[in-house]
Amino acid sequence: MSEVLTAPPETQPDLSSDSAMPAYRADFDALHSNSRASEPAWLGLRRASAMRSFEAAGFPTMRDEDWHFTNVAPIASRNFHLAVTAGDVTRAEVVTFTFGHTDWHTFVFVDGRFRTDLSTEALPEGVTVDSLAGLLGSGDHVLLERHLGRIATPESSAFTALNTAFAADGAVVRV
Repeated sequence: MSEVLTAPPETQPDLSSDSAMPAYRADFDALHSNSRASEPAWLGLRRASAMRSFEAAGFPTMRDEDWHFTNVAPIASRNFHLAVTAGDVTRAEVVTFTFGHTDWHTFVFVDGRFRTDLSTEALPEGVTVDSLAGLLGSGDHVLLERHLGRIATPESSAFTALNTAFAADGAVVRV
């Protein structure tokens, strides 16, 4: 049985204040200046804009209607760091976490990295799935620039902003 962490809105800490942000800003600045220097300029600008959106919004609180029943303070109070590499996971281990029908298509991410070797190989005709990191590395940016961050916009949600700022990989589905 899992523990449910709740706090009345009036006792939840103010997660929108600057006190929750310094570690995220430091990680973002380090990532942006080091490993992301080879990214296309448009992506760097999009990440920077997303980080500003996250800093402006802060973490959602129970005062926010969409988060009225969810206390994210335990998440906000921890320091998370991006994994440098994907962990060593086998197909047998992945199967223990799957659900639904066995013929459903499955896309597997390990430590934030898309693992094509553990994902569904047989896709319907005309459907392709590529790694976001792979497409960025190949120089195929036209599709990404046109669509990345346009449906789930960083301005719409603090968590979307945080994910946009730090995303290292993802699945790019083309139909």
